[in-house]
Amino acid sequence: MTDDDTRAIRDLAEQLGLRPTPPPARDERPDPDPAWTERMLARVEGARAAPTVLTSRRRHPPVRAWAAAACAVLVLVVAGVVVGQPSGAVAAPPVLTFSDVPPDGLGPESGAPARDALLAIAASAREQTPAERPAGATTQHVRTEQWRLELTVDTDATRRTTRPTSNDAWLLPDGRTRYREVATAPAFSPAGQIVSSDQSAGDLLRDELGTSNQDPLGAQHLPRDPKQLVDLWLTDDLFPLDPLPSTGTMIVVHDIEHLFDTWVVEPDVAATVWEALAGLPGVRDLGDVSDRLGRGGRGFGVWDERSSELTVLVVDPLDGALLGIETVLFAYPGLDEPRPLDEAEVGSFTAYVSAEWVTTP
Repeated sequence: MTDDDTRAIRDLAEQLGLRPTPPPARDERPDPDPAWTERMLARVEGARAAPTVLTSRRRHPPVRAWAAAACAVLVLVVAGVVVGQPSGAVAAPPVLTFSDVPPDGLGPESGAPARDALLAIAASAREQTPAERPAGATTQHVRTEQWRLELTVDTDATRRTTRPTSNDAWLLPDGRTRYREVATAPAFSPAGQIVSSDQSAGDLLRDELGTSNQDPLGAQHLPRDPKQLVDLWLTDDLFPLDPLPSTGTMIVVHDIEHLFDTWVVEPDVAATVWEALAGLPGVRDLGDVSDRLGRGGRGFGVWDERSSELTVLVVDPLDGALLGIETVLFAYPGLDEPRPLDEAEVGSFTAYVSAEWVTTP
């Protein structure tokens, strides 16, 4: 079995909810307990009968489907990660609190129109000087903390599993990309900030050099005119989505996420991004907020009617950096009949820790 096969099987087992369940006590034989293997095979077959819905967008290509027997082998490799939680901390991230939205008041029309606030951030960003690139630094390195809620929904029950990871992405000077994911077990404050995130005991989920090429200077090559930028993002097919978002504004939001996921974004590029978003309909100013890492930012919401999700962008008001992007759920997605939630839940988030030029990946 190749490394790619192992990673693909890991991802499939995550989707089937196998990761949190370690095997029972076993002897020293290299093979798993036969009874335990049979139980795992039964769980895989049962999971096939129910649709699995991922609430977050995937940055990486989907994995191939694998046989149930291969999944049973995988469970031997994947172990749960448990860390102690500080007093008062919780395991699932609460919805962030915004200065201009009442508690539990997030929704499609929360906040005021965002045009003025976005243009103010863009004007501030244009006044900032880009960080000096170190001599010999030709690789772009983006670090993120991510959390995703995964749901399996059928007529009788809803099963939740989570996938928190610490991530490194490198864009090499030849356009190749390297991704590294480590499982974490974060704890969150009541306001939603990460108060602990231990990677030391976490599984290495992937560490691979990609074959798809990006323009290594893609961010620098973007137009500095906001209308041209919107036209480019609405007509290109570099970041296909399935299903397609319900509005052009949401397509642009996905491209903004891809931009900050991949490149070091200098302040003048960020300024153009927020000027472009300011000219689009449906963007709401939610007010000031502390992001998942405790940094001060400004929150903006965009409602997607098709998925009944609110996408929230947290932006640094000084230099225009994207501090985080997340989805807030108001109903279980992907169902023929709506199943509203009693209260809004975080579906996923990405917190951008750093973006810098480095000499080697």
